[in-house]
Amino acid sequence: MKNVILITFILSNALVYSQDPNKRIGDLSIFSEPSEDQLELWSQFDKFLVETYNYIKFEKNQLETKDVNPFKDSIFINEFNEVTYRVIYDSAKGFKDSLFFKDPNVKNYKNINEWAQIKYPLFMKFNKAFNRYLDKKN
Repeated sequence: MKNVILITFILSNALVYSQDPNKRIGDLSIFSEPSEDQLELWSQFDKFLVETYNYIKFEKNQLETKDVNPFKDSIFINEFNEVTYRVIYDSAKGFKDSLFFKDPNVKNYKNINEWAQIKYPLFMKFNKAFNRYLDKKN
C-alpha cells in the first residue's frame, strides 16, 4: 500500500512538473535576451514564439541607433518590465488566429480593439504606450 501511495505521489509530481514548463515558456521580459537553450525550448513549444522573439529583436535593432528608444529608457523599462515574450506571443497569436471573430461574445464588442483591451490588457497597454513614446519623442 505504501508503495502505491509513493508511486502515485511521484507520478503526480512528475505530471505537475511536466505541465508547468509550458506555462512558463516565453515568460521572459522583452527587455532581456533569451539564451540559446530557451530559444530551442520555445521552438519546440511553438515556432510562432520564436517568430515573435525575432520580430521584437528586429524592432530593437531598428531602434538601436535612434535617440528615441524605449528599449533603453529605464523609466519605460521599469513600467513595462513584466511584458514578456509570451505576453506578446499570446496577443499576436490571438490576432493571427482571428480569435476575435471566433469569440462567442463577438457581438458584445464594438470592435477588435475593445475585445483586445479585455483579452490582452497588458499587451494593449504596452502597445499604446510604446507607440505614444515613439510618436511623442519624434
